[in-house]
Amino acid sequence: MSFEKKVRKKHPMFSVSARYSEFEVSSRGRGRPRKDGTDVHTERYVRVEIDHTEIDEIREALWKSKEFIVMITNIPSKETDPDRGLGAEDVIRTYTGQWTVESKFATEKRPAIADRLFLEKQSRAEALITLFDIGVLLRGLIQLLIRRGVAEIPDGMLPSYGVDHGPLQRNVTHAYFIQQFQNVNLHYYPHAAEYVLSNQHTAEKAKFFMDIMGIDAGRLFSRSSECSEK
Repeated sequence: MSFEKKVRKKHPMFSVSARYSEFEVSSRGRGRPRKDGTDVHTERYVRVEIDHTEIDEIREALWKSKEFIVMITNIPSKETDPDRGLGAEDVIRTYTGQWTVESKFATEKRPAIADRLFLEKQSRAEALITLFDIGVLLRGLIQLLIRRGVAEIPDGMLPSYGVDHGPLQRNVTHAYFIQQFQNVNLHYYPHAAEYVLSNQHTAEKAKFFMDIMGIDAGRLFSRSSECSEK
């Protein structure tokens, strides 16, 4: 049928089938019915039932055709240099690895601004700088652990903790992690050895990040609980 051809042409990822059936509906106007039946009007209708299924191969091909990368590089291709050349996927993989290294360097070289403080003793200034250095190292360690944890999660299972409630990005930064939890309130109850976050959604998100960083939420405050009991 022409309808099926039009659908296949416009939406090739769907396999469409239609079933047609005809039926008649008779009706009679108001008033006394005529004996000869000439007042009966009969109309013929055609019922169309449409079924459709997705064709996985075509859907995937269309999805891939929408993605492309434009890259200018001096790395020779396999065709021009069989010994040193690289294919398209290997070139992308090489630059991705370099970008990962550059991102780590950026984390180490990015300036971290401390507030203006006035200290009377040199020892206090040295202690403050030591704590500040530890904080910078922890910042880089948080990013490293989160990225390692995210790398082990399949694409279809990434939680919606990313930008605009989308899937969590694999190149998540420490700045994004800190921004997500900068307004989170944490309440700890030493006698019950429990901690409560702002709300249930925040608690679930925090537990997810702690899990992929390898932090046991149950042991997070165990030392504080032991000290309070003593």
